[in-house]
Amino acid sequence: MKIRILGNGGAINDGLPYNSFLVDDFFLAETPPDIMNSLFREKVNIAKLSIIYISHFHGDHYFGLPFLILRLFFNSGGRTADRKIKIAGPQGIKYKTEEICRLALGENHPVNSWIENSFIFNELGPGSNIVIDNNTSLKIFQMHHFIETYGFSLYLNGHIVFTYFADTMWNDDLLNQVKLFPGIILTDLNGEPADPVKVHMSEQDIIEKAIPHSEGKIIYYGTHLKIQKESVHKNIKYVYPGETILIQHFVQ
Repeated sequence: MKIRILGNGGAINDGLPYNSFLVDDFFLAETPPDIMNSLFREKVNIAKLSIIYISHFHGDHYFGLPFLILRLFFNSGGRTADRKIKIAGPQGIKYKTEEICRLALGENHPVNSWIENSFIFNELGPGSNIVIDNNTSLKIFQMHHFIETYGFSLYLNGHIVFTYFADTMWNDDLLNQVKLFPGIILTDLNGEPADPVKVHMSEQDIIEKAIPHSEGKIIYYGTHLKIQKESVHKNIKYVYPGETILIQHFVQ
């Protein structure tokens, strides 16, 4: 399995593509405003998508959704899709999707009626499971953010593959996920010592609060950044747009 980093920037950043990533060409996490730029830059075949995951309803995570849907509509020739794509997001995901498409494309655009028969909407909640296919599923847990926000662990054949900490401050509840030892945690590391108000997790949080419980078994990949960074800690790496992370640690 591989994670392809489409972008690694947070809402405020110095020109980085916004945070989003792709898992094995079928699973897109986050649809920021520049998602179409990132997908085309990385030559992604969106016909292979089977699930789109939105962690929360902040603009840098879902304002690109109507343009991805518009492209899928265009590629279909306006015909109802043979295979429905799942869109997973917090409570109200179906309404939010329809609302933002009307705002972006207009009340009378034909894509508005096309959505109804082309997608399956799954609402996220603490402890919920999202089944992607017979072998792959997501276990959902809540982040600690301004608004309702969810991370996930991806499981393949019953074994944990990797974990995603979406936008969050550190909270000791996250240790429940660390102690599952996923091998890789892709995490919001937007927090900086100079922040006027602390609203995101920082590298120091991981060093002080997560790594002591990791037993050296987890690599933390930082994303959702203000600037491109490097870490001096051997268990922390910062991702780059276009980077591919190969995952081989799980048991099949």
